[in-house]
Amino acid sequence: MTHRTIGSTLFMTFLLGCSEHGVSGKDTSESYVDSNDSTHEELPPEETAPQPDIVVNPLLINYGIVYAGQTVDDTFQVGNIADGMLTVSQVEITTGYDLGYSLTLPEPLPWQLAVGEYKEVVVTFEAHGSQSVYGGVTIGSNDPDEPISTVTLVSDSYEPPEETLEGCVGVADIVL
Repeated sequence: MTHRTIGSTLFMTFLLGCSEHGVSGKDTSESYVDSNDSTHEELPPEETAPQPDIVVNPLLINYGIVYAGQTVDDTFQVGNIADGMLTVSQVEITTGYDLGYSLTLPEPLPWQLAVGEYKEVVVTFEAHGSQSVYGGVTIGSNDPDEPISTVTLVSDSYEPPEETLEGCVGVADIVL
């Protein structure tokens, strides 16, 4: 038998021999014994820093039909649902900015969001001409598993109808 000590742990190596009456061959095994020394300090388990987790809601904004010349606002929220501090460093229209979409941020970037905190972003669509308009807002953060989030923007822009109400007389009340 041999032994060696690493730190406070004792390792022992046993050489087991076998006779011709038993199992043939040799086996070497190694065992260890932890110290029971009261002055021995256990190392704490390795701790990981709390991580942020971004949530964006909704991920799709559909303005529906908007007539040319009209402006419509909608909103989405960016929040943190985990214990680590979320840093939002980017909120920008990456597609569709030239087609009538614009943003209003609640405050300048970067945002520091603790667990349960949210910021609301206003997305404005100003309709021009007749077309289907698609866009996207990119949100960049320090979320380790979702550093980039995207909100999809959809709208249909049409020229306003040229109908007139000439010749209509009176007002009608409709009761349902």
